[in-house]
Amino acid sequence: MPNFSNLFQKLLYSAGAILCFGAYLITQVAFTFPKSQLTTGRIIISILIACLCLLAIWKSYSYMLSKQNKWDFSPIFKTDGKSLLYALGGFILIIIVQLLVISIGGTNTSTNQETLSKLMGKTSPMFYVMLSFIAPICEEIIFRGIFFEIFFTTPSKRNLILGALVNGLLFGAAHDLHFDIFFIDYCFTGMVFSFLYLRTKNISTSVFAHMANNLLALLI
Repeated sequence: MPNFSNLFQKLLYSAGAILCFGAYLITQVAFTFPKSQLTTGRIIISILIACLCLLAIWKSYSYMLSKQNKWDFSPIFKTDGKSLLYALGGFILIIIVQLLVISIGGTNTSTNQETLSKLMGKTSPMFYVMLSFIAPICEEIIFRGIFFEIFFTTPSKRNLILGALVNGLLFGAAHDLHFDIFFIDYCFTGMVFSFLYLRTKNISTSVFAHMANNLLALLI
């Protein structure tokens, strides 16, 4: 007999995930404007929107953890030596794979990176702030935190491996739908972030690795 209560919960959480992603998209729009429109008022509005969206996304994640937390994830955003070491290791692994992708892809870049490069040339510095700090937090809470409260909720080696694989595919599809070498790169990156989260039980680990990856992409 189907568990309708569990099914309803998954549908409710899925709807919450969609709303959180919508809030994240609103934040992206709020930080994407021309340099000529960079005013104190515009900066304040963008920051307020970001704070509200981040609060809504974090509250949704916290609520899900309070109702179901079989993996024993940390309910707070904490930083310790273990998390930083795992984040550094994950970041280095991602860089190694990205260098391999560059050697195979040559001078080509992903569609996502081309779009970002065009926007960075036209938008204000606020866009850099969004990419470096806000995007990693939002994406990790949604793609890792909330995802594993809906799918693969029972701790096991099978769910760790299969969950990281499916999550990586979802992350890759969200960043590049051309299914080329760059799609594989994004999938692998998503899988690494998933492993960091599942291994340390701490969302801050994948957030720091994600921030480092985005910052490096901006610097080069």
